[in-house]
Amino acid sequence: MAYDRRGSDVFSPMTPHFFKIILGDTLQNDKLQIPKRIVNLCGDSLSSSVILELPCGLRWEVGLTKCDGKVWIDKGWTDFSKFYSLGHGDLLVFKYEGNSQLHVLIFDKSTTEIDYPSDPDRFEKHDIDRQPEELEKEEDDSVEILESFSATCQTREKSELSSSRSLKRTKTGPVGKTEINQSHHGPEGTPFQ
Repeated sequence: MAYDRRGSDVFSPMTPHFFKIILGDTLQNDKLQIPKRIVNLCGDSLSSSVILELPCGLRWEVGLTKCDGKVWIDKGWTDFSKFYSLGHGDLLVFKYEGNSQLHVLIFDKSTTEIDYPSDPDRFEKHDIDRQPEELEKEEDDSVEILESFSATCQTREKSELSSSRSLKRTKTGPVGKTEINQSHHGPEGTPFQ
């Protein structure tokens, strides 16, 4: 059990988490600093390289540089950040698993977790070099699917509206009581009450 500054008991996780927001200096310097508190918690268990493990099962070995009590992920960081298209404002959540392993979650600027690309060995260069028109064409396909789905929802909404219009309210007396007449349609469209 650990103690806070006031001497009270506090819970310290066995596998600490930290997050980093990708800012200009990380992009410009091609390295990511690990928070000093995490470095202190990990002690000597951080070797000269760490494994970054992602939810998709991929594992990346990246090098660490240690200087004046600070530690940076640098060797291999450029490849990692390019592969996952990390940009300014993206958020990475790290969980230290011990044995120089960090589990990583990546969130984009929309604050949602990204769709992780598949195995880098299967990632073909021509996918990167495709023309913007090809990418737009793919995006248009998904829009068409959504529009098709949307039309189905609109049809359902219209039918619900038309059935609610068949409700009639009739005032029956001076006290304001209302009587609701609801007409239903039979199987062949003939009304019945």
